Amino acid sequence: MNSTMSWLCGFAAGAAAVYFLDPVRGQARRALVRDKAASWADQAQEYADKTARDLSHRAAGLMHETRQAIAAPASGEPQRPAQPAGSRVI
Repeated sequence: MNSTMSWLCGFAAGAAAVYFLDPVRGQARRALVRDKAASWADQAQEYADKTARDLSHRAAGLMHETRQAIAAPASGEPQRPAQPAGSRVI
């Protein structure tokens, strides 16, 4: 089992070397892999930024709701949200 796995890993490494070090198309293949890796890294960074922003907004909303709950009157009635100026409740 161990020697078979070693043989397969060696074979895969050799095939990759031949594929990427090919004098005719190797440079283009390496550039393609480099560009794909850079694109994936950019996408991962964008996803992480969006996730951090979302979590930040959720935390700010939770803090606001908590403050509103603490400041609510002790009568036990829930506070009605403030109506925008010029709006009517029907």
